[in-house]
Amino acid sequence: MNVTRFRNLCGALNLVLKFMALIAVVSVFAGIGNYLNNSFTVSRDFSPGFTLINTSSGSLEDFTNSQIALAEVVTKSLSLLVVAFLLVVGSNILLDIWLEKSPFSEKQTQRLTVISLGIIILSLVQSPLFSAVLSAASPSARFISFDIGWLFIFGMVMLCMTGIFKYGAALQKLSDDTV
Repeated sequence: MNVTRFRNLCGALNLVLKFMALIAVVSVFAGIGNYLNNSFTVSRDFSPGFTLINTSSGSLEDFTNSQIALAEVVTKSLSLLVVAFLLVVGSNILLDIWLEKSPFSEKQTQRLTVISLGIIILSLVQSPLFSAVLSAASPSARFISFDIGWLFIFGMVMLCMTGIFKYGAALQKLSDDTV
């Protein structure tokens, strides 16, 4: 394995992740702008894709397009801000590798833990947040939704990978102490 090539790739991916984080933040402002200009497209299809657990009560037909748009823009904006933060944390992992720091350190495992827990929390909060904003926007109708899907599974896998990195950090420390 060519270490120099790997580090250069990490440096390039660091920039890509930071650019993606910037796009996520710009998308938040674009979504808010579209909502304020009444040009926000509303979807009444509330199918979250692959889910392990999906439960909802109430109907989206009871809400106006502006109420649904408000719930969507709040939920998507907060989600995109969390994703932007997680992308910056991930880019810092790659930056440290590019700067010839060990990927197996306590700092890197803490970053991976933040990313995996952020993904898990985001997956658990999105649907209830949408439901809460939607129900708050309408005095007469209620909508409650909760689902656990592929994002939750991905976060759990990332959390398991964090354990592997912690073990690698312990081995790296042992190796450094031996030399």
